[in-house]
Amino acid sequence: MKNSTERSTNRIRRSSEIDYRRVRESVRADQQWGAIRRLSFGGYALPAGADQGGLGVARISHLYAIGHLVVWTASDAVDISSGIQSLAAPRIRKVAIANPEHAPYGRAAKAALAYFDAWDTVQGKLVFGENIAQAAHFVETGNADAGSVALSIVLAPSLSSKGRWIEVPNHAYSPLEQGAVVTRNGAANPAAQVYIEFLRSADARTIFDRFGFRLPE
Repeated sequence: MKNSTERSTNRIRRSSEIDYRRVRESVRADQQWGAIRRLSFGGYALPAGADQGGLGVARISHLYAIGHLVVWTASDAVDISSGIQSLAAPRIRKVAIANPEHAPYGRAAKAALAYFDAWDTVQGKLVFGENIAQAAHFVETGNADAGSVALSIVLAPSLSSKGRWIEVPNHAYSPLEQGAVVTRNGAANPAAQVYIEFLRSADARTIFDRFGFRLPE
């Protein structure tokens, strides 16, 4: 299994790296993807939109996992026993989420807070991370008392032993679909296709399961 995981990791490393902000700004501006060879995000709208807009290559796209949202605190002194509704409690002064303007997990957190009638109360406490990793960093370092982040974040080896988390009910937010698409610019890059094939593999499914991702039906 170790050798298999190492091979999978090497495949990923051979794939082109992406800068989420650069891609997002390119899509908003004029859909000029430049040297980007493949896209993979915690939200399927951008890759799917690229595919539908003629930037993606037909048959080389893949919805590979569905993420989950949790409420997490790194402090034993912070009570989150009521789940996401706990964030409205006066004793919790700072709450971290990813920026809902552009981050899928941030939009999910906002939707869940609204679903439980907590958004208006929590809104004034919010500190926004540029992405879900930065939001988790705010919680980990104590710059936020608690936050709503990805389950995959809190199951990571570096954080799994820190604090406590409670999953947010799936019905409170839209599915967090993880998708990838190969762009037309990347169609000639063998590593792009290798990456898509890896996402469909048993090795990838094992990794997704380990980090709390649900497989698409």
